[in-house]
Amino acid sequence: PSNPPALDPATDPKKDKKEKKEVSEGKEEKAQGADEEKEKKTGRNPARPAPERVSSGFRPTKAWIQAWHRKLPLETVLRLLDFLVPKFNSTTSSMNVTTTNELLDVIRNTTLVGVLPAPHKIVVNKYVANKVTTSWFSTFLWGVVYLRNSSLYSRDAVKLFPIYEVNDEDEDEY
Repeated sequence: PSNPPALDPATDPKKDKKEKKEVSEGKEEKAQGADEEKEKKTGRNPARPAPERVSSGFRPTKAWIQAWHRKLPLETVLRLLDFLVPKFNSTTSSMNVTTTNELLDVIRNTTLVGVLPAPHKIVVNKYVANKVTTSWFSTFLWGVVYLRNSSLYSRDAVKLFPIYEVNDEDEDEY
């Protein structure tokens, strides 16, 4: 077997790829530096797309945000944070808790009894029959019977008909 001919460094394809890679890496670094400069000046990262504006041009005002904030049910979350944040701060400083697992152990061993508000009472509403609910339930029940027993009859021969309940008092009207 003969040795391959020595390649001229000017025509070496590997060298050409290395040079192209170095040039592209240099361009990326320059672009990244320029992006960082723009981000410092404008407060926005140009690599990330700008948030889309709503076509109506709506921009929330401070008053609007405060009005919504008052409506949000944050009482439980705020109580939880008021209790846990000081506890975590004291625990992390006194016990030298540094890892996530150690902090999770602190959370697991913390009781929230008496911190959170009492849960709402469970209200049980009893079913009260009326004509509408009875009709719905009857229709639903017969629909289930029809669909689950379709092997007992021919689907083409089924005819729907209404069923009326007649009271003794109503018989005279017919």
